[in-house]
Amino acid sequence: MKGVQVRLGLLMLCATAVGAQTASYEGDWIGTLKVGPTKLRIGLHVTQKDGAWTGKLDSLDQGAMGIPIDSVTVTSGLQFEIKALRAHYEGSLNDGKIDGKFSQAGMTFPLVFERGKGKEPSRPQNPVGPVPYGSEEVVVRNGDIQLAGTFTSPKQGGPFTAVLLVTGSGPQDRDETLFGHKPFLVIADYLTRAGCAVLRLDDRGMGKSTGDFRTAGLAEFTSDALAAVAWLKARPEVKRAGILGHSEGGAVGPLAAVKSDDVAFLIMLAGPAQPFDELLVEQSSGLMRAAGVPANIIDANSQIVRAVTEVVRKEPDNAKALEAMKKIAAEWKDKQPQLASQLEGQAGGMVSVEMRSLLAYSAPETLGKLRCPVLALYGGKDLQVPGDSNLKAAAAALAAGHVEAVTLVKLPGVNHLFQTARTGALAEYGQSEETISPRALETIGNWLKTNIN
Repeated sequence: MKGVQVRLGLLMLCATAVGAQTASYEGDWIGTLKVGPTKLRIGLHVTQKDGAWTGKLDSLDQGAMGIPIDSVTVTSGLQFEIKALRAHYEGSLNDGKIDGKFSQAGMTFPLVFERGKGKEPSRPQNPVGPVPYGSEEVVVRNGDIQLAGTFTSPKQGGPFTAVLLVTGSGPQDRDETLFGHKPFLVIADYLTRAGCAVLRLDDRGMGKSTGDFRTAGLAEFTSDALAAVAWLKARPEVKRAGILGHSEGGAVGPLAAVKSDDVAFLIMLAGPAQPFDELLVEQSSGLMRAAGVPANIIDANSQIVRAVTEVVRKEPDNAKALEAMKKIAAEWKDKQPQLASQLEGQAGGMVSVEMRSLLAYSAPETLGKLRCPVLALYGGKDLQVPGDSNLKAAAAALAAGHVEAVTLVKLPGVNHLFQTARTGALAEYGQSEETISPRALETIGNWLKTNIN
């Protein structure tokens, strides 16, 4: 989903403080962090000016560049910290390398830095200008909120079928930038070249959009989507408008379509069809299994996830819910200290407006109310919105409803981002040069051509 992260629990690396006694720590460093079978290249950039040390961190394989380091300390060694990521590093020079340990959310891993810069991975599917279609910077207004975005359309012909792209969980820009990839930029380019108009928007508070993402949930995202559909319908070059939603956007799309007949069609890319608490258990178990986590820890984590989601669903008061989660963490502190520590660090996110709305979302009920044509596409290697269980749930809900034109597709060998994948593990997202499988793009394009245009 925009990814628990379906928000999707993406491993974001942080640095806390980097310290060193001499300028020998200054400069560019590169290391590889190994978490089970997952390997992530980490770039470290340390500078000194007037006796003060500063630094930035790159998670190269995740496409997260220039992460600010909150504090860098150089004494008998180097220390750095990134508070937002609850990450800390301590190391010292040894034969020209910084030999140390990286800690995050109660877990510690060896991490050795060597001199050098890491090369950012290639993204060959990103379009390079000039492009053979029109591209316009636009603003969609929804009350006091101004959503900035890009509207692309063919230069000749029309009016056209228009597609609104809706991002997954967490704050996203208009290109749904993840791990250095820009899936919505690639999708917009493909569909516009195929004869569709496409609108993609920065989420509230992201990019050039106003508003505060932290105060928004599915209701607000649905309202934004409907405002965007109305904007599209008012364009003279648009004859009909539909929604393509990825992950959490695959919940926003159905909610919008149920509310308005102006949504002419719906494309769900890894849209959640299971109850969300069940999805979180399956998601976390699959991701941990792919990372090589032992079965007993996966089982314990599933118990914790079930207990936490039950608290959030039943306790509307955030302070009381957080206190209840604190007690759950305390109960597991002796048995699974790392899991207990992770819960303490993630508890605040579990009572966010977005997470509460996802746990309250009834996918079967919403999908059963749809009337417009639907394409639901799932990946066979998707560990975040598992393909088999969600496709089965979507098929049952749509069969019990009112949609006559339903197309359900599982693409073998593609992950949550619809990249060709070996395991579906998160580490593959940034390591892959493929932004989105050509099979996925062709499936979407052919379905639109056959069923809508």
